[in-house]
Amino acid sequence: MYSDTIDFQLDHREAVGQQCPSDNLPFDEVLDCLSFVRTSGPSTTRVSHRSYHFLHLPFQEFYAAQYIARHWKDHRPLEYIDFSSRKSKPAKVHPTHFLQHYKYTARYDVVWRFIAGLLGEEVSGHFNAIEQTPLDLLGPTHQRLVMHCLSEVSSTNLPIPIRTATISI
Repeated sequence: MYSDTIDFQLDHREAVGQQCPSDNLPFDEVLDCLSFVRTSGPSTTRVSHRSYHFLHLPFQEFYAAQYIARHWKDHRPLEYIDFSSRKSKPAKVHPTHFLQHYKYTARYDVVWRFIAGLLGEEVSGHFNAIEQTPLDLLGPTHQRLVMHCLSEVSSTNLPIPIRTATISI
């Protein structure tokens, strides 16, 4: 998601395979077995010429949200591969800093909603990070983000201070 990659070519798969080596199956064989990933070519196409893509974009968004939520809960930095740079090591950033940097990016809109639903009792930290700078200068984009995330929060995780503040506006 970070690199806005939709079709995963051989160089993408090799970069991911280096970071997540598998002893049991080659990475391409794993991709062939996943029900939410498809290949663009026929199965007779050589592996080096195949490209893979998620069956639907919400799968990619959900798995990205799961990854971010898991690291958020464990207070661990996110590690991601920037395909546009040629660095061999993945970039590392704390989940709250990542949210603050990309919270108004349309590509991540559904990811932030998924995260609000996945964080459970720790969702107040998500809203606290949303309320920190930088903030939308005009306001509607920020309000829309907060409303979308609030719609994903379970009533058992309430009250959270943001809901009271949002309703009183």
